[in-house]
Order: sequence, then C-alpha cells, then structure tokens
Amino acid sequence: MNLIASFIKKLFKLEPKEENKPNIKTLKVGDIIWAKRYANEEEKNLIEKGHQMGPFIVLKTMDENVLCSFGKGTAPKDEYSNIYVNINDSNLYKKTYFRLNDFVLIDDSTFIRKVGSITDSELNRLFSKIKYLNKSSIVNDLNFPLQVGDIIDYKNIYYIILDIEDNNIFCLPIKKRYNKDSVSSFKNANFSSIIKLNTFSDIHYVDTISEGILINLLRGQNQYLKNLNNKTIAQRGSVVKYDDKYYYIYGENGSDWLLFKIYKDKENDYDKIVINNNVFYTIYEDEVINKKSIASALMLAYDEQIENIKQKRKTYKKTHENVSDTTSNNSYHLFNYKDVINIDNEEYYVLDFIGKDILKCVNKKDFNKKLSTALYIRVGEISPEQIIRPKVK
Repeated sequence: MNLIASFIKKLFKLEPKEENKPNIKTLKVGDIIWAKRYANEEEKNLIEKGHQMGPFIVLKTMDENVLCSFGKGTAPKDEYSNIYVNINDSNLYKKTYFRLNDFVLIDDSTFIRKVGSITDSELNRLFSKIKYLNKSSIVNDLNFPLQVGDIIDYKNIYYIILDIEDNNIFCLPIKKRYNKDSVSSFKNANFSSIIKLNTFSDIHYVDTISEGILINLLRGQNQYLKNLNNKTIAQRGSVVKYDDKYYYIYGENGSDWLLFKIYKDKENDYDKIVINNNVFYTIYEDEVINKKSIASALMLAYDEQIENIKQKRKTYKKTHENVSDTTSNNSYHLFNYKDVINIDNEEYYVLDFIGKDILKCVNKKDFNKKLSTALYIRVGEISPEQIIRPKVK
C-alpha cells in the first residue's frame, strides 16, 4: 500500500525518477521548464504550499545552470514587464505570464523537467521585449542575437538595425541623443544614409526602440525604396534643378539641403567636377534650400565621385576663400576659422560658412576625428556672450 501511495504521489508531483531525469545541459534558450522555487528547506518553508514549484523560461544556458524568468498563472498589474506565452503541448493548464525583468539561476538540484519550447517567432518577441525593458549591460550579458529594431554602437556611431540578411546588417545612423519612445526623435530619418555592415565584431548593443517607432521606420524605408525605383530622389550626391539653376547637394541640415551651384559651361577659375557621366564646373557657391522645395534629382553621383567632390571643394575653399574677409557686407565677417563658440555648454570650432548666414561648426572634442558630426547654426542665433575670444595679455 505504501508503495502505491508513493507511486501516486510521485505521479501527481510529476517529478521523474533520478535516473530518468533530463540533464540541465540538454536545455536551450526558449525552453519552458518546471523547477523548484527554493534551494533548501529553509527557503521552501517560506513559500506557500502549492507554489513551491513552477514554470520558468530559459534565457541563457551555462555550464552548470541556466538563467530563467519565472512564470505565474495570474496576470500581474504591471503587464508591460511581462509576456504571455502560449505553448500547445506544454502541460501548462492555464495562461502563464513570465516576468522579463526578474531573473533566477536554475541548476540540477532545482530542475525537475522540461515542459516544452516556444516557437521562433515567440522567441524573437521575447528577446525584443527583454531588450526594451532592461539595461544594455544586462542584455549584453544575456548574449541575445541582434534583431531588427536594436540600436547598436559601431565605432562610436549609433545605428538602428532595419534588416539582417545573410550576416549583413542594414542600419540607419542616428543621433546619440534620442528617445526610443518618441516619434520626433526619428521623424527626419535619412534613409539614403543606410549602410551595410558585414561584420558582427566591434558592434555593441545599446537599446531597442519601441514597436510603434520601428513600424514607422520600416514604412518610411519601404516608401523610400519605392520612390527610388520610380525616380531618383533628392539626396546627398545628387544634381537638382531649382529656379532654373543647377545645384549639387553635398549635405543636409535638418529640413534644409546644403548645396552649391554647378554650371555646364566653364568660366575662368572654375573647378571641374564629374557627376555620373557628366562634367560640370563650379566655384562652390553655397546655398541652403528647404527640402520641400526639391523632391527629385536629375542624377546621382557614384560613391567615389561624392568623396572626390568633397575633397575638391575642401581644397578649393582653402585656396580661394578667406573666412576673415572684412570687406564682406555679410555678418559672418565677425568670425574666423577655428573661432570657438559655446553652444549648450559645449565648445565648438567654426569651420566654414554655408550660404550667407550659416556657420558650419564641429565639437572641439571631435575635431581630430575622421568621423565627426557637423553642427550648422545661423549667425543670428549666436549671442556675443557665446563667442569665446582669446584673452589679450
């Protein structure tokens, strides 16, 4: 009789015999397991009977244990930090909510059995939500795979991953100051600047944007590609026509294009540039035109041509222009090359003039870096107190 009672007790506890018990080393990420919620008798006595064992989801496997999140059958008040997992053949007879910001280690002494596994799509959803909820240090330690919607740091530049295909990462550069829940942080996304990374080395996970923001970005990318198939859209490196004049776009500043005039006929002292298979001449007369005024482009320069034009413009400016020319009637004669301006408690060097009243600046800390982000500011927005002059001895 005692043997029968023992057998029934073990059957209802669903604890396998020791010799048939699965080894914890056979588990993988995404497995649902049944395990004890206590490590010793003292901890067991502190837990209400009926709740001393429960479901866990495996988030990371290690040599002697697995890192898991604990599941409950009742929906918590803060449902946002939980995820509901539905497994068809799981032996979990009611809804199970796993806490995604509360982790616990399970070893062979507390592991009872494997219950089931979640699908790949559920696993990706799990990864995304844990990344969104937790600090990057925790996520990097979990060693989750990179996903669409992740923000990464590659060589000190932040990117959002928009696609991953055959070990290639297609990502969009963004500013380091962002709000992952704010549409305005990403509304001016420049999809022409998407790059392809074919390496996973030197990439560090930073954050994950919200699902709503990601959907908006992917829609914008699809629209950009659709426009690109129909016509050449205005972007950096393109030739555009505005007010019966030809321009080359060499950059952008918020809602404005940064351009210079180009001509089909050569004049004295004009520089020759090649765009696509066409020859133009220019003295790099800078203009600023609102993006809404220019929708499409006539042609687009090749990548090597864009870099060549950038270097030719830089050389021409140094040779032909003196930023301290006091004979000019423009307000920018107040500024000299490498004058220092205080902007938001950061010091910037003056590098160049764009158009008639826009200064191109760069943070002093980034001046010697090959990759540095320029800041464009109108002269009228700078007060005399912001200009830092060297003290006269």
